[in-house]
Amino acid sequence: MFMEVPVTGKASLFVFRSEANHFETLSVLADNGLRPLTYREALSHSSVLVRDLKGKWFYLDETAPRKSGLYAWDENGELVEPTGNETYDQKVRAWSGKPLFSFIILDAVLSYGRFVIGNDLKPDLKALVVVGIKDAAKSLEDGRAALTRLRRGS
Repeated sequence: MFMEVPVTGKASLFVFRSEANHFETLSVLADNGLRPLTYREALSHSSVLVRDLKGKWFYLDETAPRKSGLYAWDENGELVEPTGNETYDQKVRAWSGKPLFSFIILDAVLSYGRFVIGNDLKPDLKALVVVGIKDAAKSLEDGRAALTRLRRGS
């Protein structure tokens, strides 16, 4: 159901290969112990991630910027007002609202940077892939539950 893409050794990215609307996306991710990507995770610069998601839409976290416009990524992977000293890969054009989606652009040179973040208020927004990373809290909870079952012999 999911394809696993290793990302920086700390986490793995999971790609679901069918179209899903926003509400189905959150449900599919939650049911599999995954959660949507955050801005920081989306900008991991993993060559595997960039190659495997080339030209595909994917969902990001639901947190939207307060206003539309040009932003930059800071060292923590958060959206900030640009200073003018950012590299091409640090700049992003964002629109306020949710749900958010992102498009990784590798074949076109755009003045505002490689990553485009936008939104569509329609609940049936389609994505070519659904992505998420393993939810550490959910994994820990699942592990504890499994250990408890083992101890009880069930």
